[in-house]
Amino acid sequence: MIKKQISFFALLFLIMVTPVMSSHFAEAAPPAAVLSENDLKELKKVEDYFNNIQTLQASFFQSARNGNAMGTIYMRLPGEIRVEYAPPMPVLIVASNRLVSYYDTELQQLTEAPLSSTPLALMLQKPFTLRKDITITKIAITPQELQIIMYQTSEPDAGMLELVFSRTPFQIKYWKIIDNAGRTTQVSLGNIQLNIPLANNLFIRPSAPERRDFR
Repeated sequence: MIKKQISFFALLFLIMVTPVMSSHFAEAAPPAAVLSENDLKELKKVEDYFNNIQTLQASFFQSARNGNAMGTIYMRLPGEIRVEYAPPMPVLIVASNRLVSYYDTELQQLTEAPLSSTPLALMLQKPFTLRKDITITKIAITPQELQIIMYQTSEPDAGMLELVFSRTPFQIKYWKIIDNAGRTTQVSLGNIQLNIPLANNLFIRPSAPERRDFR
């Protein structure tokens, strides 16, 4: 693990203020896959899974081109997530009130952007649906896994989201975010706990002396 690395979520903020890259992805956004009746049944399982989640707490392992990291993730639906990275990664990410806040605790620098401009918005919606404002480009079904790749139809330049579920039990295994330059970050979950009480202060947006706002 490298001592100091740039989180993929930080890269998302940079991408949002680069109009040339964003417009290129929008033009080249993959077409929707043709879904069979069996595919639609599998999508319903995913919708039911997320709609039955009020909270989620899990350990995570993040792998990206620039290095690996780990930590703890907390989700409270709709719209709230907290990603705490373990040392030496000096990063805290909190999504709340339709904003994503990326806080570098070492630099004491805060960067914020609309939640809707990141693929995270797809997972944090409630009710969770894959039938509205979602373009599904691939669905792969095996006895062990279900894989779905998608993007937000109205925000194609926010990137692609890949969700992978295990079959037994049926639960989220990992997600992968693919930006408009083809860079990928995979977040694998472990020790998943569903629908346990989570403290409100976990989802308070961080504050810092230096703020960069891309709203």
